[in-house]
Amino acid sequence: MLIDLEYFNNFTNDFETSTDVDEIKTDCILSAQKIASNYLGYEIEETNIKEVFYNIYNDFIVLRGYVTKVNTLKIDGTTIDSDDVTIDKYYITISDYTNYKNVKVEVDYTIGWTDTTVDNIFKVVIAEIATLLYIQTHKNIGITGLVGSDGMSRTFVNYTNFDKYLRKLEGYRR
Repeated sequence: MLIDLEYFNNFTNDFETSTDVDEIKTDCILSAQKIASNYLGYEIEETNIKEVFYNIYNDFIVLRGYVTKVNTLKIDGTTIDSDDVTIDKYYITISDYTNYKNVKVEVDYTIGWTDTTVDNIFKVVIAEIATLLYIQTHKNIGITGLVGSDGMSRTFVNYTNFDKYLRKLEGYRR
């Protein structure tokens, strides 16, 4: 998990705890993290990936996620020194290399972040979405109506659209 229960409890100012409550909060955090991953188009929690493919682009190599580290890289069987590799989101380029089209790429790389390396914007977005999911517990889903002591009634329609929160991650989107 990219945020822990302590961070979530502080964010929501809700310090209720028990085995059941902590389990529900954890499920909300993991669900929010998955919603963010789906929006971005790749896994945001640190994952190691090994791939072998023939590159289709002339000017760069495109990988599956937001690359945080290239562990090993071979181009047509030649090992490339990691100091010569430049990472830009999910693109990598190599110093003094000009044409990447139709070359065999063997790469071992890391995408995503850990709870200590993740950008704060991810923590906030995950906490915001997890909070909305958590609010929906205890039957706070759907349409609710109230009749006040003055006889006036109010209806609340609860729908969940996370787009305004996820837009904060647009710069990381695939």
